[in-house]
Amino acid sequence: MTGRMQSEPDAQLLNRWDRSGWQDDALGRDGTGEEGVLARFPRAEMERLYQRIVLGRDAVRGGVVVQVTSPQPRVGVTSVVLGLGRAAVDHSHRRVLLCDGSTGGDLLRENRVIWRRGMAALADSRNLLGPGLVACALHGEDGGGLGASLQALPRLRSVFDLVLLDVPAVESSSAGLVLAGHVDTTVVVVEAERTRLPMAGELAGRIRQAGGDVAGIVINKRRKHIPEGVY
Repeated sequence: MTGRMQSEPDAQLLNRWDRSGWQDDALGRDGTGEEGVLARFPRAEMERLYQRIVLGRDAVRGGVVVQVTSPQPRVGVTSVVLGLGRAAVDHSHRRVLLCDGSTGGDLLRENRVIWRRGMAALADSRNLLGPGLVACALHGEDGGGLGASLQALPRLRSVFDLVLLDVPAVESSSAGLVLAGHVDTTVVVVEAERTRLPMAGELAGRIRQAGGDVAGIVINKRRKHIPEGVY
């Protein structure tokens, strides 16, 4: 799977808050926003990944919750979360929540409807939107930490069909291991020719030891050194 740069008209931000806490740039087409800079995966590849990981998965507690993490930072976790979320909306108009745990807040910049107050405040809010894609901060500007986010998950399951968690790399945070037993499955993202295979295997093993399930490993930035037909 290979990331690519793509600029889309809805990847803009007007920095405007409404009274309920939502930030929405749905009307922003006047060029005042900032174009998205995330590497984007081809939609066809994200559709296949969505079907393998999410579609048909039974979540007895409500909506499906998937965390996406990696052994090391900057390997494309946020791009995978964004691609999966958009594939879900395109496929079935689901209510999809993207929870941004990245240090740069990339998901919040890339989406039109965002909630910066964190998962806990979102679960408490009565002003939830209809079908579509929503991004929120994993923890929020008002604090609360991972414990508050964990407590919010059951309530968010009852509201959203799919919750995708953009979780920091285990090299810099233990959040992925703490969350492992509270989500339906985990996707591990690695970078070709950078992430060593033992690192990916060790992370998958630690997630399972923590009570989690590993759906699979996404290899990003894979370069094909020989013709496609040979593969």
